[in-house]
Amino acid sequence: MDRESALIRRLQSGETEAFDALFEMHRRGLFAYIAGIVRDQHLGEDICDLGTMVEERKRTAPSHHRTNPGTEMRRRKEKAMKCTTRSRLVVALCVTVSLLLGTVPGRGQHAEEGERKERRDREHAERREREEREREGRRERDEDRVRAEREERHHDRERDEGDEPKSFGELVERIAQHLPKHARKDIMEFTHHHFGDVLREAKHIFAEELGEAAEMVEHAFGESMDLIKLQREDPKVFERALRERQLEREAEEMAREAEHAEGKAKEKILLRLKELLSETFDMRQEDMRGEMKELEDELTGLKTLVEKRQKNRDLIIERRAKELTGELDHLEW
Repeated sequence: MDRESALIRRLQSGETEAFDALFEMHRRGLFAYIAGIVRDQHLGEDICDLGTMVEERKRTAPSHHRTNPGTEMRRRKEKAMKCTTRSRLVVALCVTVSLLLGTVPGRGQHAEEGERKERRDREHAERREREEREREGRRERDEDRVRAEREERHHDRERDEGDEPKSFGELVERIAQHLPKHARKDIMEFTHHHFGDVLREAKHIFAEELGEAAEMVEHAFGESMDLIKLQREDPKVFERALRERQLEREAEEMAREAEHAEGKAKEKILLRLKELLSETFDMRQEDMRGEMKELEDELTGLKTLVEKRQKNRDLIIERRAKELTGELDHLEW
């Protein structure tokens, strides 16, 4: 039995002195309630003290009337009942005020936690809304940029179709206008150096097959851009890519020569063609083994990750739950 219940039982038994202890137990909450009403700290203290004095005077006032034992017993019971009722009202009032003011242990803390959770939920909702607006803005900007580029290409194509280039050089210049401005010069130099054979072939068919010549030039520019990027990222792989392309071009030339050769000359060309194809095949096999090794390493990493996640299953779930409920907000960078 807690102290408050014990005091109430004592009051019910007629021990009016227990009222003082109950009053003092809830004095702070009652004072806060009164001070909140009168909005004056000193006046609130005076009212509390006045209430205590009145109660004390009632309990200590001498009796002016002699009573017999039966009457005295009934008087005491009635006084105890009144005191009990009054104490219950005071206790109820104090507990209510305490709950409102958050002075009962644990209740104020729960209220604060509820407010923090509501604030976190509101902040999360605002953050999600802000992120969604940003994503929508980026998506709209990307769509506008793609649409503008598409329209620009369409206009350029209509202009080119309406006004065909008079020379192969003019064709190359028109196609080069679609290259990134900051890298246009480097791309054109790289293409002339490493794809000169393609440009020569495109120039050869320019007069009769303008469309095919344009496609060859565009393809050469595209491959040049990829190789320039590869050269910056991985020079070794870049050198291998150039070598493979050289072998492919030489093999195509050998095949064209073999079509018009006869006898021993053709056998010699075919022998050289097989040597080129053999070297190309070995390089491609090595490339595939490298790719396979990368896939195996990636698979091993994934297996290790899965095993670690399984071992930390409960911890991961607990952490995710805290992220969703905002309990880790204070740990954000």
